[in-house]
Amino acid sequence: MSGDYDAAWRLVADQTANNEQYQSVIRQMADNGYIFDETFAGEIRNNTGLVNDAVGELYTSTQEYIDATFAGGFDASTDV
Repeated sequence: MSGDYDAAWRLVADQTANNEQYQSVIRQMADNGYIFDETFAGEIRNNTGLVNDAVGELYTSTQEYIDATFAGGFDASTDV
């Protein structure tokens, strides 16, 4: 990104459009006083398909990692 502020916001916007979990985080940030400019909002509105694809890929990747990590099971014990 080479210090490009707008590119950073575009990247964040690409990841948040039409994803309720990400949007919830953005709302919480706004409620705490963080201000988003129109460029950011516009990028969210204009990148729905890309974001949906990226979120799906992230989910798949995360699930594969979890499956591989816990495939062998694990032992746990506790005092009763």
